[in-house]
Amino acid sequence: MLNPTIEQVTQRIRERSAKRRQRYLDLLGSHDVTRPARVRLAEANQAHTSAGCPAHDKAMLLGGGWPSIGIVTAYNDMLSAHAPYERFPAIIKDAAREVNAVAQVAGGVPAMCDGVTQGFEGMELSLFSRDVIALSTAVSLSHATFDSALLLGICDKIVPGLLIGALRFPWLPAIFVPGGPMPSGLPNKEKAARRQLFAEGKIGRAELLQAEAESYHAQGTCTFYGTANSNQMMMELMGLHIPNAAFINPGTPLRQALTRAAVHRLAELAQAGDRPLAEVVDEKAIVNAMVGLVTTGGSTNHFIHLPAIARAAGSGGTTRGSTAAPATPASPSSRDRHWPGSRPAGSWPPSWWRRPACGPARWPASAPSGPSSWRPTSCAGPTATPTGRRPGARPWRTRPSRSTACPS
Repeated sequence: MLNPTIEQVTQRIRERSAKRRQRYLDLLGSHDVTRPARVRLAEANQAHTSAGCPAHDKAMLLGGGWPSIGIVTAYNDMLSAHAPYERFPAIIKDAAREVNAVAQVAGGVPAMCDGVTQGFEGMELSLFSRDVIALSTAVSLSHATFDSALLLGICDKIVPGLLIGALRFPWLPAIFVPGGPMPSGLPNKEKAARRQLFAEGKIGRAELLQAEAESYHAQGTCTFYGTANSNQMMMELMGLHIPNAAFINPGTPLRQALTRAAVHRLAELAQAGDRPLAEVVDEKAIVNAMVGLVTTGGSTNHFIHLPAIARAAGSGGTTRGSTAAPATPASPSSRDRHWPGSRPAGSWPPSWWRRPACGPARWPASAPSGPSSWRPTSCAGPTATPTGRRPGARPWRTRPSRSTACPS
């Protein structure tokens, strides 16, 4: 049985949002999923959509029945987390052809990093950039020629913005594809010690810069559990990732295999007209994200973003009356499990995590009152039994006295 507090909070959200949510779901009726979206366009419009494609893709778009996947990317090569996306469109297009689908880059969105702008004027644009990203996503998908959406974004404001924009197209199946965390560099404690030495005047700026460069040293998200890596956890819990995709390092065979799997799954959903975004992102998904955020000690920035995401999905007022939700995953029983939630936010680099192999629904159950999160409607299919675990899942281990996954 589901934890009663989680169930009560979810029900309150559902009741307060009933009318708005229904108006949102009514948008599903404006789209016919039994045929490719592009056939609703005039012939000249269709010709424009395929003019730049390779010959075979063009033939499948103009006369064939292959579904069209729209890629919205946050690529730039100045930010480590988004630099891996340079290679993704080619990988995605090849993977799409393997399953009789066509993938096109629908558009790009800006991606800025608080780690670059903190302390300077650019930081004033940080939160505003989320709404620019949402608008850019909507513009990218507004051509009405796509049957599904593949969203490439990973950092602080980018993932919420991409999701808010995509939710305006509730009939589209959508999957987020992460780039993964950078491998661990200089440990956070040692970096903090060097910063302290600099503050005391014992080392100079060159030594401080060297320490920072040894910490942020490769492609991928930052090596701490901040907003960017919290994004990835939430997307898995909301059912918008291929399970276990979040924390695999860039440039590895597994990272590429997971990206291809996301494309294959999305093509399957587009062909079947199954699991549109409106059915995946509901009040249960929002509550799952909140529970996961508190359980893992994630970034509190998301208590700004989650209500906005909920609103975009027709679920309003998610913060009022929901203050009881964090009490369940923060129960004493969860502190004894080997899970990042037992440590302060930001203290575990994600590349040190040893995540269970059974998917995103493996979250600590708050015995004896039941699982502390909902079974998600995942883009990748059922991910858990009603008890919150797959059959045969390994039991949770008691947390060891010291980490076995990171350097001492």
